[in-house]
Amino acid sequence: MTLYAKTFPGSDGAKAVHWYRLAAKAADDLDTRVWVRGRATIALGYEGAALPVADVFADQAIALSNNRPSLGLLNAVFGFDVSF
Repeated sequence: MTLYAKTFPGSDGAKAVHWYRLAAKAADDLDTRVWVRGRATIALGYEGAALPVADVFADQAIALSNNRPSLGLLNAVFGFDVSF
């Protein structure tokens, strides 16, 4: 679902957001939940497709990670900075 969300251009952010939200709901373990949200933050933040949603995903990833280092947390932190 995350890969499919990435196929939508920044001008069609609503479709990308829809698929990132589905991926976030479908993630079944903590590491995957953090990664999906971090990846969504990076994609939506860099493309400017949906900055408010990118911020929400970043906040969720950071909260779920409990400060445990991971690629998902790294993506959320860097994606969050880009979205401002």
